This record gives sequence, structure tokens and C-alpha cells, in this order.
Amino acid sequence: MALFSERVSMLEVQNRALIKSAGERTQRISKLECELGVLERDGAQIIRNFLSCDEIKIFQDVATSVYQKADAGEGPQAIVDNVRAWGGLGFPWLSDFGCTINLAEMIERRAKPIIGPCHLVPKISLFRRFEHWCAVDWHIDADGADTKAHDPCFNVWTPLASVGCDRPSLELIRGSHQAMRREPVLSPTAPPRSSEWIVAKFGDLNRETPQLEPGDALITTSCTAHSYCRTRKAASAANFV
Repeated sequence: MALFSERVSMLEVQNRALIKSAGERTQRISKLECELGVLERDGAQIIRNFLSCDEIKIFQDVATSVYQKADAGEGPQAIVDNVRAWGGLGFPWLSDFGCTINLAEMIERRAKPIIGPCHLVPKISLFRRFEHWCAVDWHIDADGADTKAHDPCFNVWTPLASVGCDRPSLELIRGSHQAMRREPVLSPTAPPRSSEWIVAKFGDLNRETPQLEPGDALITTSCTAHSYCRTRKAASAANFV
């Protein structure tokens, strides 16, 4: 009898656990559907804790290591010159600096529950270090990163240091992706859009400089207008199709 009662209790516990698990799963799905809805509407969505503390530490350590080597002149000269010129280190180049960690797989695993089945495009994914003198004017990745061949394409931008407000880094215009899709495509070597052009097109509405901590991510469409402000921060950007 005691065994029967214990068994009943176990079944009740299991049943409650299943109900709770199903409820949590429904909540997660609803949350993800809401996030995807915001992404479709605004062309941008902030995902808090996109990467875990351990994962972001891996990214920070990789960035520190490869930039130290590049600054010391180690690695292929063409890549070293590229880093010195604009601070970019493409994912395909990381192996030239001794990195054997599969960062792409890590980001893909985190991105799929949010944007659905996808894969990272290494040739247009990179680390970028923004020096105090560095700024990138208004552009869309469909032009600047030539992502149009991979459309629909999303950019996952993950700062490796705190950014936003008094720590400017990236500014975007929510909802700009719809209008920018209708604009003629520019070549990657074409000049960025001027501030005057942006103001004439969108005014000063819906501009945002997200406040992000290491591990957070800003996901944008390839047609969301954005710019990078002058600051010294490191970030990684990964493009998914």
C-alpha cells in the first residue's frame, strides 16, 4: 500500500512536471514569436543574454588574442594591414592567428530559435575594433556587406564591451528596412548615405542607440539603416541566411 501511494505520488509529480514543462515551452514559443514579430516590424530586435557568460568570455578571449597578434605584426601581412586600416578581422582569417574554436557553430545554435533555420556566412562575418577616430556613416548591410546575394539575411551584432548612451557605438533607425528595400542597391565600394540624405528620408524619428552589455545581441535585417559612432570598442558581427 505504501508502495502504491508512493507510485501515485510519483505519477502526480511527473504529471505536474509535464504540465509545467509544457507551459514553459508555450511561454518560450510565445516569447520567440513576439521577438520575431518585432524584428519583422522594426527591422531590429535586442536579445538580452544572447550569449552566456562563458560564451561571451570565449569571444572576448579570442578577440584579445588575435588583435594582440595582429598589432604585433604576426600573421599574413595583408590581414595585418587590413586590421590596422579599419579594425576588421573576418572569421575566415581567425585560423591564421591560431584560433581553432568554432565560433560560427556557437552563434548559429543561439540564433536558430529566434530567426529559424539558418546558417552563418563566414566571409561576411567578422570582429571589428572601433578606434577612437573610427566612424562608419549611415549604410545598410545589403550594400556595405553585399548581403543581397544571401537575402533574406540577418545581422547579429554582439558587443564585447558595454555600449550605449554615454558609451556610443551603434545607432539605428527602427522601421527603416521597409523604405531602404525600395532604394537602388549600392555597390560595397560606394560612399555611405550622408546624414543629410538620412534626415531627408527619415527625419529624426525612431533613432536609437541601444544599451547593450557583453552577451546581449542586436539582430537587424540586412536593410536596416545604421551607423557606427566614434568610440573604442570591440564587437563581433555575424551574418545569417
